[in-house]
Amino acid sequence: MRNGKNVEKKTGGNLLFLIWLILAAVFGLYFIEVVGLIGYRNLLVWLWAVMSAGSFVLFVIGFAKWKGWISIPRPLNIAFWVVFGVGIAILLFLECLVLSGNKRNDSADYKYAIVLGCKVRGTYITKPLKSRLDTAVEFSKNHPKAMIIVSGGKGPGEDISEAKAMYDYLIECGVAAERIIMEDKSTDTEENIIYSMEKVDEYMALKNQGSEEELEDIRTAETAIITNNFHEFRATRIAKNKGIKNAESFAAETYKVMLPHYMLREAFGIVHEFYRGNLSIKN
Repeated sequence: MRNGKNVEKKTGGNLLFLIWLILAAVFGLYFIEVVGLIGYRNLLVWLWAVMSAGSFVLFVIGFAKWKGWISIPRPLNIAFWVVFGVGIAILLFLECLVLSGNKRNDSADYKYAIVLGCKVRGTYITKPLKSRLDTAVEFSKNHPKAMIIVSGGKGPGEDISEAKAMYDYLIECGVAAERIIMEDKSTDTEENIIYSMEKVDEYMALKNQGSEEELEDIRTAETAIITNNFHEFRATRIAKNKGIKNAESFAAETYKVMLPHYMLREAFGIVHEFYRGNLSIKN
């Protein structure tokens, strides 16, 4: 009877440390895939390598324990699983928030849309940015009276500002130039929103002079926030926090292979912006 219990324990332990080995392989292979697609200079890319290494270490510990080479004190084992469980619960909660932003309200009477910038390689539009711009083109057809603000400055490795790259793409796709406002100074999501509001204020001040029909203030007008689906929750909440009361998600698709990476990165982004006071969990 005792031998049967030992076999059962060994089989369970064996299965558990094999799961760690599988996770180490999956995380490692995904790290290689992500590096191949976007490079290795982004710090969070290396999180996949860290998770792979950590999973492999846990596999080695589990294997050694199963073999009887080491013994782990019960309190330490319990503490590990408690911390691990809490960490997973927090991550799942954050990912639920990320997923909640993946929506598109196309029925609102939009007066504005803010298209958030994304990495440009030289003058080349990257896949996430192209997805946002294709969504903006679709938006422009369904809401022909809405103004479109393209927002994004010029960063490292970019020969032109993200706003200029977006402007050129939209013009090529047939969006009228007089419908596009360029904001080319921002470097992050918070600045995207703040500087876009300032640009709209400037545009309104010029347009409303001698105009029979005044433009509506972006702070009260229905405004679409166009960005990738993983980014919508954070971007829309920041917009509301900065004064755009009727900001609505208008999500663009994301290249599916990269979605796990961007969703993991976004969980850290939500925590960062929450502690900066730029968003709240409540709507």
